Amino acid sequence: MDKGGLYIGAGHVVGVAAQANEAGAMVYTYAYLQRKGEQMLLRGTGEASSIEALLKAIGTRVPIALCLDTPRCVHRVLHSTGTPEDLVAQAFPNAPLTDLRVGQWRMGQGTGLSMVRASEVRQVLEELVGQGARAVSLHIGPWALLGVLPLLGDLPLERTFGQHRFRFEEGSLADLERSTGVQQPELHIGEDRIPGAHALAFATAWSHLVPSADEIVTTDALVTDGQRQEKARRWYEGWMLGALAIMLLLLTGEQLLSRSLSDRRHLLEGSGADRAALARQVEEEKALLAERTALAQSLGLNAARRSAVLAAELASTVPDGIRLERLAVDPLSGTLKEREPAVFEHDAVLLRGTCSTTAALNTWMDTLRRHAPGRTVRLLGYSTDAQHPEPVFEISLEP
Repeated sequence: MDKGGLYIGAGHVVGVAAQANEAGAMVYTYAYLQRKGEQMLLRGTGEASSIEALLKAIGTRVPIALCLDTPRCVHRVLHSTGTPEDLVAQAFPNAPLTDLRVGQWRMGQGTGLSMVRASEVRQVLEELVGQGARAVSLHIGPWALLGVLPLLGDLPLERTFGQHRFRFEEGSLADLERSTGVQQPELHIGEDRIPGAHALAFATAWSHLVPSADEIVTTDALVTDGQRQEKARRWYEGWMLGALAIMLLLLTGEQLLSRSLSDRRHLLEGSGADRAALARQVEEEKALLAERTALAQSLGLNAARRSAVLAAELASTVPDGIRLERLAVDPLSGTLKEREPAVFEHDAVLLRGTCSTTAALNTWMDTLRRHAPGRTVRLLGYSTDAQHPEPVFEISLEP
């Protein structure tokens, strides 16, 4: 499989699903996806029996979207909607939530929830990080599979894939049961053929690149750290590419000036044939300069920033039921330190506030996607505390 190599910008991720095979042994399946505009490229799939073998196959260059769906992961389907906290309390009454990691996905009037011990999640994450990998998103349970259903055609009454059998009623999630021993069908998505055993890994990568407002993203400190490292990599490589482009422009300008002075001297000393050759050379140099200028424009080196305009546009979309407490364009990527320059997350937007209902928040996130085309709208946090009776949310708009 292509391990990524040097690449610039976002759009690359390896979805990794930790599941058990028919014999009960742990298996790590993976699918490498790349997003190029509106196009999705499947660059490879496979499986490994250990994290060491996994990283040997996929490398540590491309970030990982991790999904845990082990036999110790407990699933529930609730035929109701509500705040994430209320649904967790209904699905797992009296469970010590501080010691658990929970995943959720809403589909119609049904909500799927999964929980697993935080120690099991941390064990996998620590082993990945310890061997140099970066996990940039965390998914618990098989619910990411629901995100690729629109790619598979009409919704049937039930579908078996990703080691699970889903049942649906009138477009809503109705029930779920494991089906480890059932032969998994191959997924046909466009021109790609995804082995059935790798369906959850593919869906996890898809869910990361195409976030859904129906999913409540699971968080972890190691994942948050991996996201910071990935943003730093994108900024650094983007800066290096910009510096290289500027260097090319300067070298081209120096070359043009040197040739111009030389050609003018020959023009004063030369014949009419020399002047004709010089005119052709000037036209060639003009074409080269136009090509370099177009490269600079495509890299955004000559584009004026519109931070204030973007902030005003986003603020105008805030609906009733949402109270916006913070809107930061190009926010700081960390705390300010004495005698060190400030580091910003260029072209990123951070939104924080409270909402009256989950539905109001989901509707606003859809509105943000329409007002910020080309950006990924991601829910970073959703919680309540004593100081905020209404749920507190944090949203990022990433380039």
